[in-house]
Amino acid sequence: MEPPETFCPACQEKVAPIAATNGQTCPKCGRTLGVGQTAPSPAAPAPVAQVRTTWWVLLAALLAPAVMAFLGALARSESLSAASTFFGSGAAALFGAFWLGSRLNLQVSLRIVVALLLAPVFFVACVALCFAGCALSGGINVGG
Repeated sequence: MEPPETFCPACQEKVAPIAATNGQTCPKCGRTLGVGQTAPSPAAPAPVAQVRTTWWVLLAALLAPAVMAFLGALARSESLSAASTFFGSGAAALFGAFWLGSRLNLQVSLRIVVALLLAPVFFVACVALCFAGCALSGGINVGG
C-alpha cells in the first residue's frame, strides 16, 4: 500500500517519502519532515474549460482558398480567384502554422519560431491547391 500524498506545511509543495530515513523532504525548500508532521493536501483547483479545435478545422482553413479560387474560376472572376489564391492562402497559412505551433509542447518563443517556419510551407501548399482548383474548373480565359 502506497503512502498518501503529503504536502510541505511551509511551501505547500508535494513531498516525496525517503526510504532510508522514513521521513520526507520537500524538494522546493529542503525542509525534512517527520512521519506525522505533514500538512493536509491543498484543495484541488477547479478544472479550466479549454476549447480545443480539431483537425478538420485546420483542413477546412487550408482548403477554403482553393474552394474560393475554384468558384471564382467557374464564375470567370479573375479578381476573386487571384485574391483568394494569394490573400486567402496567406491567411490560411498563418492560421494553420500558428494553430499547429500552439499544439506543440514547447516554450512560447519556440512555438512562434516553429509557426513562422511552417507558414511558408502551408502557403505553398495552399497556392498549389488554388492552382489545382482553377485547373479543375477549366481555367480562366483571358480576353475571350
